Amino acid sequence: MNKNSKYVLRTMMFVPGHNERLLLSASRSKADALILDLEDSVLPVPNKQIARKIILEKVNIGLFKNFYLFPRINDRESGFLLKDVHALTVPGIDGFVYPKACRGEDIYFFDKLLETIEYEKGFPIGTFKIVPLIETSAAVLNAQEICLSSNRVIAIAFGCEDFVADLEGVHDSEGKSLFTARAMIALAARATGVIPIDTVHINVHDLKDLEENVKLARILGFEGMLILHPKEIEIAWFNISVVAK
Repeated sequence: MNKNSKYVLRTMMFVPGHNERLLLSASRSKADALILDLEDSVLPVPNKQIARKIILEKVNIGLFKNFYLFPRINDRESGFLLKDVHALTVPGIDGFVYPKACRGEDIYFFDKLLETIEYEKGFPIGTFKIVPLIETSAAVLNAQEICLSSNRVIAIAFGCEDFVADLEGVHDSEGKSLFTARAMIALAARATGVIPIDTVHINVHDLKDLEENVKLARILGFEGMLILHPKEIEIAWFNISVVAK
């Protein structure tokens, strides 16, 4: 049973937080949720401060009022996590995508950080949710522990590129290196009542392959998908729904 059924997260689209043109385009899309990115797509480093400022401005004017909003913050070792979270714990933000979660204690730490900031800012405790990003072999093996580490965890998402690098595997066209991890992540999520979100489809121009990939994702038990481009949205929606029937 999905304890987070109030959240509809069929498509969660990454948008670089410092790119105003892409942010405006995303605001006109039909994605269910936007992942306003402060991490990998925001370089060089000075752009991270710019991204925080731009995201805050756009959220405050209600540009994204029709979306669930989950900024992807920088990881714990980056030195930017606290700045990211403190800047964006504001009305309109639903929670955060937490990158490079390896074990339950990573999420427990982040839960307590959010609790402190919520108390300081006057938000009810538990306001901001967490979507851990599973990106390493250790994280896949600890996926159930990660799901159970905090009541804030509403979904877990698979990050395939960093996973394959950590695995020292090969990202083949058929996705063989990802199959076991995808199945384990979906299984852990379903067993603990959180929403399983599948990884991005790297080649955004190959829509036929995307269609087949989404069908497989649904067969494996995924309820949503990370996406990179608005043209992927309707394909993801349709195929998840069709297979579900």
